[in-house]
Amino acid sequence: MAEWLKEVLIAFGGGTTATIAVLLIFKSVAVKIFEKTIDTSFEKSTIKLTNRLERSTKAYEILLTKELDYYSKIDPFIAQLVPLVQDLEYWTNQFIKGNLNSKEKYREHLLHYLEIIPQMKNDIVMFQPYIPVEVFNAVLSLLANAQDKTDLDYLENVGEVMYDKAEGIIDLEKIKPVKEKILKSIALVELCIKNRLTELVSN
Repeated sequence: MAEWLKEVLIAFGGGTTATIAVLLIFKSVAVKIFEKTIDTSFEKSTIKLTNRLERSTKAYEILLTKELDYYSKIDPFIAQLVPLVQDLEYWTNQFIKGNLNSKEKYREHLLHYLEIIPQMKNDIVMFQPYIPVEVFNAVLSLLANAQDKTDLDYLENVGEVMYDKAEGIIDLEKIKPVKEKILKSIALVELCIKNRLTELVSN
């Protein structure tokens, strides 16, 4: 037994009763000290947890804002691509039918089509860390199809034939699979974005 405890017991008169009384007193003191320690520790843990949650919430808000910004940026490109590829087929058909204004229209639409692709590439690279892999892969697939060398060579050749810079006969049937491939890729991108937005709303 510790010397300081013996001295306390002697002061209380010794004996079992005195020993129990002293232990009960010290038990009460020890419990209060323990409870205070627990309260302090719990308070500190609560503050740490609150701070961690606040940081996590702020980080999520930043990521979500970036992701939604990307969808806002790609939406106008998608809206332009759909009529562009359809009009390329339309003006090709008009040229074959003898419409003299069609070659200039075709040229305008093809140049606009070629301008959109690098803009979409820049955006997907910039926003890659903030968008889900499903959306990212769908956009990559769209860009790959839009930049298909065989298809681009064909579209450019059509323009050159229209302006008498190349010889050959324009085959309208060749432009249809190009159009369908792009439109299917666009539909996949739109579906992935729609599913993602639905998921966000549901959560």
